[in-house]
Formats: sequence, C-alpha cells, structure tokens
Amino acid sequence: MLYSNTFRISLISKIRKGKMFLPALATLFASQAMFSCKKALDPEVPASRTPAALVFNSNNTANSAVAGMYSTMSQSSTPVFNGVFTAFAGMSADEFTYTSTAKDSYNQFMANNLLTINNSDNYALWSNPYTIIYQANAIIEGLANAESKVSDSLKVQYTAEARFVRAFSHFYLTNMYGKVPLITTTNINVTATQARASVDEVYAKIIEDLTYAENNLAKDYKYSSTAGDRTRVNKWGAAAMLARVYLYRGDWTQAAKHASLVIDSAGLYSLVNISTSSPFYKNSAEAILQYYPLVTATNGTYEGTQFRPASATTTTVYNLRDTLLNSFETGDIRKTSWIMNYTPTGSAITYKVPLKYKNNSSTTSYTGGVLEQYTLLRLAEVYLIRAEALAYSNVAAGAIDLNKVRNRAGLGNVDPADQAALLKAVAHERQIELFAEFGHRWLDLKRTNTANALFSVLKPATWKATAVLYPVPEEASKSNPNLLPQNEGY
Repeated sequence: MLYSNTFRISLISKIRKGKMFLPALATLFASQAMFSCKKALDPEVPASRTPAALVFNSNNTANSAVAGMYSTMSQSSTPVFNGVFTAFAGMSADEFTYTSTAKDSYNQFMANNLLTINNSDNYALWSNPYTIIYQANAIIEGLANAESKVSDSLKVQYTAEARFVRAFSHFYLTNMYGKVPLITTTNINVTATQARASVDEVYAKIIEDLTYAENNLAKDYKYSSTAGDRTRVNKWGAAAMLARVYLYRGDWTQAAKHASLVIDSAGLYSLVNISTSSPFYKNSAEAILQYYPLVTATNGTYEGTQFRPASATTTTVYNLRDTLLNSFETGDIRKTSWIMNYTPTGSAITYKVPLKYKNNSSTTSYTGGVLEQYTLLRLAEVYLIRAEALAYSNVAAGAIDLNKVRNRAGLGNVDPADQAALLKAVAHERQIELFAEFGHRWLDLKRTNTANALFSVLKPATWKATAVLYPVPEEASKSNPNLLPQNEGY
C-alpha cells in the first residue's frame, strides 16, 4: 500500500517535535520512497516485500530513490544541510547576532547555552541527518538486494553516492555532538537501541565510505538531472570531502593529497572573479557540489531568503558581528561583494548582513537569468585545505595556495616566515573566505582548540568550555537510553 503525503508530513512533524527517533525513520523512508516512486510501482506488490525491493526494481526507480535522498538533504521541512546549520553555527560562533525575540532557542545558540529539552531546533540538527542516513542505508541495502534489477554499473554509482551522503551526514553529526550513533543499517531492531560510537569510530567509517565513493563515482556530472548541473556528487566531490576529513583528523599528507586531486582534475574547477560572477551561481566553475534552490527554480536559496531583507521595511534578524567585520583587510572585495549594508525604512541604524546568496524568495538582485544554487563544496576551501596541510611540510608551497585565494579577493601576497605564521594566515583566510557558510567558522574554532580563548572574552557571561559540543536532545535519549551519558556540561 502507498502512504499518503499527509501521513509522511505527520511523521516528519513527530520527529521534529521529539516524539520519535530512529525507529520512526524506517516508516518515514518507506513512505517517502514509495510515495515518490508510486507511478513506477505495482500497487499489487505483496506487502511482505521490503521497500528496498520495491524501489529498486529498475534503473529508473533506483535513480528516483537517490534523487529523493538529495531532495531530503536540500528541501526537507528543516533543511539542516541547506542553510539551517549555517544560521545556528554562525550564532554559536562569532559571526551572527540574533536580534529578534521570536525564537528563544535561537538565543540559546547565540549564548552557547542550549537546553537539552524543548529545543526543537537542536532536535532538528540531530534528527534530520539521521533521516538522510536512513535513506542512504536503504539505498545501499536495496542495491545489494538479490532481487534488485539495477544494472551493475549503476549499482556501483548509486551505492557510492549513498555512501558519500552517509559519510557527509555522519561528519556533521560527530562535529556537532561528539560521540553519536554510527548507523549503517535500516534494521530498526538495531538502530532503536544503538549506542553512541566514539569519534574515532565514526571518522573511520566516514573515511571508509568516502574512499569507496572517491574510487567508484563518475568523474563528471552526467548523473545530474539536467545536463551541466553540478547537483550530484562525483569523484572530485568525494575527494574534496576526504581532504576536509583528513584535515580535521590532522593527517596532513592525506589532506594535501586529496585536495591536489581536486585542484588538478583536468581543469574542471577554477576560482571565479567575485566582482563579476559568484561561486554560488548555478554551475559556477568553482562549485564542486550544489543543490537546487529550496522551493522552486525562481526562488532564492534558504540562506538568501533568511539573511537578505525581503523589503526596505523588513527587520533583519541575523546581523554580522563587529568581530567579523573588523577582520577584513582594506581592499578586500569580499566585504563589498558578500556583505550588504541595510538601513530599514525609518531607522537610524545600518545593519550588515551576509550577501553571498543574493536571491531571496521575493527579490532578484542581478540580471541575465542566472540562478543561484546552494553550494556545499567549492574550490576555494580546497585550496585553503591544502595550504593548511602543507604548512607541516612545505611552507612556501602552502603560501602559494593561500595567495591564490587572497589574490582572487583583490589582496596582495603574504610571505609567511614559518609554519606558525602560515597557519595563522590560513586561519584568518578561512574566517573571511568561508564566513556565513555551512558552519565552517564554528567547526574551525573547535578543531583548532581556539574556541575557549575567544568566547571566554566575547561571551563571558554565558560561555563555558564544554559548549563546543551541542547536547544530545532529551527527546532522543528518552526513546533510546543508550544515548546516555549526556555530553559534559549539560
């Protein structure tokens, strides 16, 4: 039987409200997969057959399931991987202030003082990635099912895409919460009581999944739904994510190696001129992996809609902190290209808001019919990954990569004298280049062990060192006591 869309929405609502955890995800994905592929399914298929066997009875239905996985990442009711994490992590870090009283949970992120219960936004950060992981696991299992009728080559491609997405989701989970359940099955008898794995265990699986993806994904974007789009991960996307993961793990040799694979990928990627173009334009030469806009092709991205005022009378709620604004060097064109000065009608105050994504749901800010697409991975980050990794072996070579990003921003070269100077310069460049973008600043401060020193000064009334990890929502731990003990400090 096919589940209704109303039932699917009801399940999503229950998960967001904390009434259900991983056990609900089996039903949720079954309903999503069956609903999205209902035109291709035989309504008389016996109920005893698994959703995986139903979905993967042809190449087309398998492709629809993979497309649905990306859709959940980018267009779910709480799109953690399409702007939500940028907002919350930016408040947790030193990027945004929240100036509305509408959402107390947002103030908790800004003060680094999250409640363990009745914070639906923290719960969304926890539950949404697991919804996506369940979908990825269902795809992996369905393709391996003996009844699957998918061609061998597509089995490999789609499995690699699903393993990339599973790794991507686990990466953000462990960076938000530390120890997290490592979910590699759809068996709810296992997932319902899954304990939290160590960070090392989670990273080991992330690397295994990404290595498989790197070795088996196509080198181009031929699997994207529209020719020329960069909306399905390829070999270089997996390599870029591996470079990031190895950087976080302190494996400088592997980080540089995988970054080099992307940079040297037959000229597929290049830094764009941000005075005349944007890394966030649809199919930008700098983009390694993108999403389609959140709602329709004519609407802006989630970030463009959330950060950019919709009209002259709109009050902004995410305003950039002076600590960020004062970090820009004189002549840095990113400050003029990627930040908007906004004075609401009748106000004497001018706010500064992110303008990396210039389209919101009601405003088109440039001509020529160019659309923006949410960009998950891009070349500038890869250059900065390699620059940081090379600081431990070849300072001069690392400086070359760093200066490529600086020159693109209209800045002159720097010539770091030693490893420490290069690392400091790269940290500064990451703060500026990647601000208001997918939580990079928050995660960088944590991984470099510099968060406590900064926030003890910036947020002295509320900061405590244990706040570098978010709390496991009590709504989840009540359903699964094996998620305890709670993170320290909560």
